[in-house]
Amino acid sequence: MDKRKNAALHRASAYPTAQYKSRALQHRASTRIPEVRNENWSDIMKEITPMHKAFWIVNKALKSEAYIPVPPFKRLDNYIALDDAEIAECLADSIEF
Repeated sequence: MDKRKNAALHRASAYPTAQYKSRALQHRASTRIPEVRNENWSDIMKEITPMHKAFWIVNKALKSEAYIPVPPFKRLDNYIALDDAEIAECLADSIEF
């Protein structure tokens, strides 16, 4: 009985179902799409020169006038926090209050 069952399973696995083929194609497509996007992006970036229109659009977006400067963090003793540890401490203190 087990031999017949194993033989039937072996025969069935030799011919994959449509669902299995569909999953395999989806997997191949989903792994290939990021590769194609990266290749296309690389090609675009190679073409961009300082005179390219896209370069100036990005430049303009980065130089937006909507930029609001952040004032320096002040410690509790009114000195300006200079290093990362002092800034983190100022942030923690401001959350506590």
